[in-house]
Amino acid sequence: MSDDGGSNESRATIQLVVNERGDEQALTHLLRDRYEVIVDETLQSADCYVVDIAKLPTYSEALRDQKSSADPAFLPTLLIQRPSSSIDVDPFESGADGVALVDESIQAPVGKATLERRLDNLLTRRDQSLALQSEFQTVQTKFRRLFESIRDAIVVVNTDREIVNCNQAFTDLFDYQFSEIEGQPVHRIFETAREYQDLVAEFEGQVDDSGVVPAVSYETKSGAVFPGETRVSRLRDEFGAGQGYIAIIRDVSERLERQRELKRYEAAVEGSSDMLVALDREGAVVFANEQYRNLLGVSDDIAGTHLREILGEDIYETAETYLQQALDGESVAYDRVQPDRNGDPRTLSVHYYPLREGQTEEITGVFASIRDISEREKREQKLRKFKQAVDAAGHAVYMTDPDGDITYANAAFEDITGYSPTDAIGRNPRILKSGEMSEDYYEALWNTVTEGAIWEEEVRNKTKGGDTYHAHQTIAPVTDQDGDIEGYVAIQTDISEQKANAEEIRQLSEVRRISSEVNQLIARMGPREEVLPQILDSIASSDRFGCTFFAELDAGAVDFRCESGSELDRVAVGQFHTDRYVKAVTDAGVYHIKDVTTGPFQQHVEPGPPHEGYGIEVAHDEYTYGVLTVHFPPDEPASDEEIQLLTDLADDIGLYLHAKETEEERQTFAEIVQQIDDPIMLQGLDGKFEVINPAVVRHADLPKEELLGRDEFAFMEPADATEISRQKDRVLKHEAAMEYEMQVSLPETGERVFSTTRYPHYDLDGELDGTIAICRDVTDLKTREEHLRVIDRLLRHNLNNDMTVILGNAEQIRADPEADVSQLAERIIDTGTGLVELAKKERQIVEILSESKTPAKISLSRLVTQIRQRLNDQYPNGTVVVEGSLDSAIQAVPQIEQALCELLENGLKHHDDERPVVTVATERDGDHLSIHIKDQGPGIPKMERQIIEGDAERTALLHGSGLGLWLVKHIVTQSNGSLEFEENEPRGSVITVRVPLWRSQAP
Repeated sequence: MSDDGGSNESRATIQLVVNERGDEQALTHLLRDRYEVIVDETLQSADCYVVDIAKLPTYSEALRDQKSSADPAFLPTLLIQRPSSSIDVDPFESGADGVALVDESIQAPVGKATLERRLDNLLTRRDQSLALQSEFQTVQTKFRRLFESIRDAIVVVNTDREIVNCNQAFTDLFDYQFSEIEGQPVHRIFETAREYQDLVAEFEGQVDDSGVVPAVSYETKSGAVFPGETRVSRLRDEFGAGQGYIAIIRDVSERLERQRELKRYEAAVEGSSDMLVALDREGAVVFANEQYRNLLGVSDDIAGTHLREILGEDIYETAETYLQQALDGESVAYDRVQPDRNGDPRTLSVHYYPLREGQTEEITGVFASIRDISEREKREQKLRKFKQAVDAAGHAVYMTDPDGDITYANAAFEDITGYSPTDAIGRNPRILKSGEMSEDYYEALWNTVTEGAIWEEEVRNKTKGGDTYHAHQTIAPVTDQDGDIEGYVAIQTDISEQKANAEEIRQLSEVRRISSEVNQLIARMGPREEVLPQILDSIASSDRFGCTFFAELDAGAVDFRCESGSELDRVAVGQFHTDRYVKAVTDAGVYHIKDVTTGPFQQHVEPGPPHEGYGIEVAHDEYTYGVLTVHFPPDEPASDEEIQLLTDLADDIGLYLHAKETEEERQTFAEIVQQIDDPIMLQGLDGKFEVINPAVVRHADLPKEELLGRDEFAFMEPADATEISRQKDRVLKHEAAMEYEMQVSLPETGERVFSTTRYPHYDLDGELDGTIAICRDVTDLKTREEHLRVIDRLLRHNLNNDMTVILGNAEQIRADPEADVSQLAERIIDTGTGLVELAKKERQIVEILSESKTPAKISLSRLVTQIRQRLNDQYPNGTVVVEGSLDSAIQAVPQIEQALCELLENGLKHHDDERPVVTVATERDGDHLSIHIKDQGPGIPKMERQIIEGDAERTALLHGSGLGLWLVKHIVTQSNGSLEFEENEPRGSVITVRVPLWRSQAP
C-alpha cells in the first residue's frame, strides 16, 4: 500500500483529522509528495488516519466503525498528542470486538522524516494483514466448496451447543433452511432428548477428540425419524482451547433395512446343504450360513468381514470380476479352487446373483450360492483325462459291438483313415481293407479276439481316399463283470512314416555302400579293364538298380567297355549305344529314359514290364569319357538320392579316367625324362624337389633320396642358388615360361653353363603348384665357341704377321739384288716353319675340342712313363726326373697326357743348358693330387704366365705366343682341376697341376 513516490494508483491514502487549519496545511505539505492526502470532515475510506488528540472524542465512534468493518485487516490510526491536551477517551483501549481505537501516537511537533517513518511502519503492517486476509479468504473458499461437496450432512455447533453452520446436505436431509436453525440448540434435530443425551455422554467418554455412534435417531422438520450414523469431532483453536463441535451424519436407514431383510432370510438358508453368503456392495459379508463357516473353519459370525480377508488376495482378485458383474445385474457362475479349514484344496461351484431390494429393485449387494464339487470334479477329471487322452492320442482308437460294428472312433482315427467318427460309427472295420492282406490274416484275427485273447500284428489298410498305409494294430476284447464280451477296442498306430524312414535308411545305406565300394575301387587306381567292370558290378548288385552299362568314347567313337546285371551280349549292348543316344545323353548330362523297353531308345530285346532308366554323361573338365546307363526295377521310380548317387559316381568315374590318362601321360613323360641327359626337375611352390632325373643326381653328387624335399641350396653356391630361386619366383608370379642362362659351380662336374627353360606347373584341378625346369648343359658348346673365336683370332693375327714377314723379305730380295739373299731366305724359311707348326698346333687343338671330355680314371704311373718315352725320343740330351709316388690314379680327361707333355717339353725346349733337367714331383692333398713340374730355365714370360693366372688369355694369344699354355689350362679345367704358377729357386719356374684323385682313392 505504501510507496516512496510512485503513481497515484500505488500511493497510500492518508486522511487528516486535525483541529487547526494551519496544522492541516502543514501536515498536507509534509505528506503530499509521498501519500495521497484526504482532508474531509467525514471519515473516508483510507489506508491510515492521522488524528489530532483534540479531534479524537468527536471521531472515536466513526473510527471504531471503520476499523471494525475492516477487521481482520489492520486499519491503523496515528494519534498526534500535544503536551497541553487531555481527553476523556482512552485511545488505546480495545473495543468489544478486540480492536484498539489508536494504534500508535506521536508527540507534536514532529519532523517530516519521523512522521514518514512512523506512517510507513503502520502501512507495512496494513499490507501484511491484507495479504494474510487474501490467503485466508482463498483457503476459506476452498474449505467451503469441500464442505458443501460432501454428501453426508455436516453441522457445526459452538461451545454452547448452538448451531453455527451446516452444509447443503444437512439442510436437504433435515428439510430446514439454515436461517431457521442458525443459533438454535442442536438437540432440536434429535428424536428425543434421551437420544441427544446418550450421544453427548458417549462422546464425552471418548479419549480422543472424535468418536462414532453407529445409529442415532434424528427427527426432520416434518417429524420424520431416521437412523443416522454419527461421527463427532471437537474443534480447537491454535492454542488448544475448545471452540465447538462438528458432526457428520449419514442416513443409514436403508442399510439397516437391508440388514433386517437379510436376517429374515437367515433362518431359511442356514439349513441349506449349499454354502450361502450375502455381501453388500462394498464386499463385506452381511450373512454367511453354517456350511460356509464350516468350510472356513470358524464358528463365530463373520458378518462385516470383507471377502478379501476371507479369500486372500489371489482368489479375491478373480472373484472380484464376477462380483462386479453381479452388481451390474448379471447372474454369473464359475468354478474356483479354495483351501478348506485344513488347507486342503476344494473345488467349488460358485453362483453370484444380484441382491435386489424394494420396488425399484435396487441392487444392494450380491448373493452367493456355493457348492463343493470336489469329489464330482475328481470323477469328471478322471473321465476327462481319459477321454482327452483317447481323443488326443496319436493312435487311432475305435470300439465295436460284439458283432464288430464301430460304436466309437477318436479324432486320430479320422487323421489316419480319413473316416470321421460320424462316417465310421455303425459301419464295419472292413471299410479299411486294402486287399493286400490275405483272408487267412483276417480269419486268424477274428478267431483270436473272439476267444478273449489280444491280437497284435502289422496290417496294410486303405484310407477313405484310397491310399494305403502301414499300421501296427492291437485288438482286445472288452468284457463285463461276468467276463462276457461286450465289444472290442482296437488301437492302430500309423507306422507308414517309420516304414518309409526304414526304407529311406536302407536306400541311404545302399547309396553309401555303393559309393564307398566305388570310391575304394577308384582309390586303388587299378587298370581300367579291372576297375570299370567292378564298379558296374557294385551298382548292379543293389536291388535298387537293374541293368548297368558303360560305354567309353574314343575320339568320338563308341567303344563298349562293360555291362552288369543284364543278359545281353556285347553286340546287343553295343547296338543300342547309337550316336543319337550318346548325343542325347551328352547334351543333357543326365538323360531320363521313361521306358527302356520301348523307343526311342529301346534297350531290351525281350519284352518285359515297363521300367525307367537314366543315361549319365561321364566327363571331367569338359571332356567326355563315356556314358553310364542304369535301369531301375519296374514300379520303383528313381529317387532324388539315387539319381544324385549315379551322377556322383559318373563324376567319380570321369575323374578316375582322367587320373588314369594323366598317370599314363606322366609315366610316359617320366620315362622320357629319365632317359634325357639334361637335368630335368619338378619343384613345388616352396622350391623343393618333387621329381628329378638322373642327370640332376649326377651333377649334384648326392643320392636322389637326399635331394627330394630339398632345393638347390643343398649342393650349389648360395649366390647361384639364390639366383635360381629368383627365376622360379618370376615364373610363379607371371605364370609364364621363362628362359635364362647361368654358369654354376657343381660338386661333381665343376663349372658348368646351363641354358634353362622353366615352366609353370598345375595340378589336376588346374591350380598352380610349382615349376618344371629343363636345363641344357651348354658348357662345352660355350667353351668350343670361345675356343674357336680364340683360334680364329690367333690364326688371322699370326698368319697376317708371318705373311707380312715373308712377303717383306721376298720383296727385299726382288728389289735389292745386293741384299743378303741367304739371310732373307733363312728368315722366310723360319717364318714359314713357324706357320706350319702353328697349323699343327691348331689342328691338335681342334681335335682336342672335338674329342670327348668326360673325366675318366687314368693311371699316373703309366701317364708319366709314356710322356718320358716321347720326350726322350725328341730331346735325347734332356732328362725328366720323377720325385714322389706315381701309384695314384687320377680322374681327368684323356687329353691330360698332352697337357703334361706340353709343360715338360716347354721346360726342356726353352732351357739354355745343353743338358736340361725337368723334375716331376707328386703330392697328395686330400681328395686331389698336385703334380709339380720344375725347371731351371729362363722362366715363363709374363704374358704367358698371365694365361696360367687366369686373366690374359685373349691378349696373350693375340700375339701368337702362349697357345700351348692356353691349351694346357683348357685341358686341366675340363678335368675339374686347376693350374698354378710360382718361380723356382734359384731360377726357373714351378707349374702345379692339381687334379682330382679317382673316387676310390679319395679319403
